[in-house]
Amino acid sequence: RSDGIQIRSGGVMEENFVARTAIALLVGINGDVPEPNVGGRVTNNVILEGTNLSGISRGHGLDVGNISNIGLEIDHNIFANNLNVTYGHSFQIGPYNAPGVGVHNLNFHHNTISNWGNGISLRTNDDYTYNGKSFSDPHSNIRLTDNVISERNMDSYKSLIDIHAGTGALVDLSVYTFKNNTYDMKEDKIGRIDNKKDYTFAEWTAKVNDTGSQMKQVSFVDPNRTTATYSASLGKAASFDAFIAEVRKQ
Repeated sequence: RSDGIQIRSGGVMEENFVARTAIALLVGINGDVPEPNVGGRVTNNVILEGTNLSGISRGHGLDVGNISNIGLEIDHNIFANNLNVTYGHSFQIGPYNAPGVGVHNLNFHHNTISNWGNGISLRTNDDYTYNGKSFSDPHSNIRLTDNVISERNMDSYKSLIDIHAGTGALVDLSVYTFKNNTYDMKEDKIGRIDNKKDYTFAEWTAKVNDTGSQMKQVSFVDPNRTTATYSASLGKAASFDAFIAEVRKQ
């Protein structure tokens, strides 16, 4: 199965169920020729069991890029149980921005991430040359607030939030606002900045001025439930195909 839903020119993604795709949802990221006025809303979607694409490492929940000043609201979505735990981010900005656009006025809030296996990836400013011209993609006003990010099974060398810049560029932390999030992982490694240092919760909150957030273990009713085990609980075959067959009858 390939990608789920793409709205490269912007729009609204609401109340979708997407499972077992390489990239579940995508907004913007228009390649060499960006669409103008890209923005919109991604809300109340359920993303489960990300996977690879024909042997190519994928497993992304939501990819965004080329977001204009119109902005993008991302709220009340669920990302859970990625099948490709070695790769793929629940939420990722870039690195596929078209020249000279960046990401602006993005609000990622009231989302739940559970057992995706990889952290959020935030690629900030890119400086590069394309077709003989120099471009810079500075971002602005990116907010991550009131989210639950629970990765109890994440490998020890990973962090929940990874902020990094493109070649030749520097991370600009003033772009980001972190507030009122709940972080849950076995090791105290909340953030990584520019691939240089892993920050504990105390270090992270001081470094990025993350206010009102907490680090605590989160309890879900059945965090390891899959489409297959849910299908079995209803008396159907214990498989994704059996699950999706029932979903399509609704």
